[in-house]
Amino acid sequence: MCIRDQRSRFIKAATTWYEGCPPPQEAEAVGLRDAILWLGQLKLSNVQLELDCKLVLIAYMIRITTRQNLVVSLMTAGHYYKNLQTLR
Repeated sequence: MCIRDQRSRFIKAATTWYEGCPPPQEAEAVGLRDAILWLGQLKLSNVQLELDCKLVLIAYMIRITTRQNLVVSLMTAGHYYKNLQTLR
């Protein structure tokens, strides 16, 4: 995780280590959770988060709007994303 200012200059970074080899979506979801918790510890607000996994972003947005568990949101987002791909 990396924090940059409005000019993209480096401010602070942190890493975490977990055992195992989870699917990419799960790893990204855990990374998002860790980043949000870290920002809370630093008492930072009004931030922009960048993710590599569109599915996790969709799931997080579903979670915010419906108050679902993130796992349920990931499953919902996966179904939603597959339907979008089919429409193309």
